[in-house]
Amino acid sequence: MTRFEAIVSVLRDIVRSALTGLIVGVLVLGPGGRFVMRLAAMLDPSSAGRATENGNRIGAITLEGTAVLIIFGGLIVGLATSVVWVAIQEWIPGRSLGRALLAMPIAVALTGFQLVRPENHDFRILEPIAPILALLLGLVAIAGFAFAVIGDWLDRRLPPPAPRLTPIVGVYVVMIVAGLPFLILAARIFLEPGFAVRSAPVGAGIALLVTGGMTAAAWVARIATGRREPPRALQLTGTSALMVTVGIGGWLLAGQVGAVLALGA
Repeated sequence: MTRFEAIVSVLRDIVRSALTGLIVGVLVLGPGGRFVMRLAAMLDPSSAGRATENGNRIGAITLEGTAVLIIFGGLIVGLATSVVWVAIQEWIPGRSLGRALLAMPIAVALTGFQLVRPENHDFRILEPIAPILALLLGLVAIAGFAFAVIGDWLDRRLPPPAPRLTPIVGVYVVMIVAGLPFLILAARIFLEPGFAVRSAPVGAGIALLVTGGMTAAAWVARIATGRREPPRALQLTGTSALMVTVGIGGWLLAGQVGAVLALGA
């Protein structure tokens, strides 16, 4: 690649992740959240009619509640999660199905904390807790799989970088600028206690910043060399940073799961 093509390829990668997050949010997270809520109500019929943390009634399916779930639980969360995907996707090994399967536990470790919150009032009115937790984390795993599959699908369909300035470059720039609030949102979710969860996963957030820094270094190397693959040393460093991030995130999530299970003990 020429240097200009390499720059466009970086912009293209960022936009591809944002579009992936949008699609996953609308098609997987939003409807999936509604489906999980319905299954939870079926598991605990005695909870029907009781108010959830977000004000909805358990077992009641309304147009307003579904719209809110699609927009806030799907679209916005999907776009915020795409920021995480930008930071880590370079370092997930494998291809096609194998990579998608590997993305499932990674997604659970890094984003499951948003759903498994001991302070969530819903865990005090729904039971049995264990299968409900499995449903919630299963939804996160499916979303991770979808991120990898849809990202690959978009990669085959977005225009390849051209050696000259084209209108699509302007579209990429506008979309990236428009998405900056979601970068701030993701940073606050991970680093600001009480913003999204009472105990923010600060350790995982810092490790994620380091992993994102490795991704930025890979972009710089691509622009400097014109090669899509990062140098071997950087590849090892980035993959190691991702492993540490997943380990910290998984450890924190395990603590949250234990705290939630203790509520039903």
